[in-house]
Amino acid sequence: MKMHHACDGSNEVKPLKVEILEKDKTLSAGKKYEVECRSTGSKPVANLTWWKTSKQLKKMAKNFQEGGTSVSVLQWIPNIDDDGKFLACRAENPKLPEAAIEDRWKLKVHSILYNEKNKFDYSDKFLKASKDKRGETYQAGLEFHSNASVFYTTIVLKQGSS
Repeated sequence: MKMHHACDGSNEVKPLKVEILEKDKTLSAGKKYEVECRSTGSKPVANLTWWKTSKQLKKMAKNFQEGGTSVSVLQWIPNIDDDGKFLACRAENPKLPEAAIEDRWKLKVHSILYNEKNKFDYSDKFLKASKDKRGETYQAGLEFHSNASVFYTTIVLKQGSS
């Protein structure tokens, strides 16, 4: 008796792991970065895409395979508005799109813009104050905002007690 065996199984496997490398960095606004993502376990190999919040970042990454590992290198320049947002790398098997997985990175972006116009040297600066006729005194201080697209210096004057 001759038997015939057929296999109805699938050789498609969902991605097992996706990881954005070096997520512990604090980024500087306006500086170019290369961010790498790797995914393993998918058969066929996973397609990797990049997302910021819910918007896909297209044409900004180079994708390739190393053996059974999918690799994507995003070339990207963050801005100060990216601070606190999430950058995600999504791994998707083209045969099993419902089984996609992603790794997310909560961005820490800082900005201190430096040029000759905003160079500060306080060694020769002073603030002279005196009481007015009514005897009221004021306190002065400097307030710096370094996590902004512009570096601000503000003099804060408030009425204080003598």
